[in-house]
Amino acid sequence: MPEVAQVNDCDEAARVLSGWGVAESRPVLVCVGGAQGLEDERQNAVRRLLSEHVLPVLERRGAVVVDGGTNAGLMRLLGEAAVVSRTAVPLIGVAAAGTVLLPGRPALIEDAAEPDPNHTGLLLFPGAQWGDEVPWIDDVAALIAGACPSATLMINGGEIAYRDVQTSVSAGRPVVAVAGTGRAADAIAQASRSEREDGPVADLAASGLVRTVGIDDPEAVGVLVDRLLSA
Repeated sequence: MPEVAQVNDCDEAARVLSGWGVAESRPVLVCVGGAQGLEDERQNAVRRLLSEHVLPVLERRGAVVVDGGTNAGLMRLLGEAAVVSRTAVPLIGVAAAGTVLLPGRPALIEDAAEPDPNHTGLLLFPGAQWGDEVPWIDDVAALIAGACPSATLMINGGEIAYRDVQTSVSAGRPVVAVAGTGRAADAIAQASRSEREDGPVADLAASGLVRTVGIDDPEAVGVLVDRLLSA
């Protein structure tokens, strides 16, 4: 199981991260989205993308992953990919305390999730609902990156993923949306190809910070992540 720490702000988070051996001023890849509706074949493709093309790039760059840290969806696939790839990339989860199920503590919401066992550490910030973690993920990514580059990788995802991407765009962080993984990632990819779309999704696609690459070209995803984290 990962190290778990309850923190109230980024000052406390910085001290905890230092104790976990995660130094500041390192490139950061924020990973957002999910795996809902993905058939086994697509989930396997996502695992291969992460284990063979993304995590090796992050290890070479000395980068850190920041995500939601629970044993569900994309976070679970990331943890599994880290085991398969045997890379030494720190996986730092950031979650609202009320959404995480811990031993000896009653669940605060019906769909609380356990920590992903293959993550390095999980920071629990104030919050009681899914989505409360969005600004904290952004803050922790900025804290770890410092002056180093950071980027966001979006795979699948629902309404909260849109908020994650909007937060990244507002912070000036480039986003790679992996088309062919469903839901929010596909909607953004479609909007980026159409001049007739309007609304928030089209605004994200038109921000100049969102790139889309297909899941069927995993090498291109790795190359793009490498380029963004070396900027």
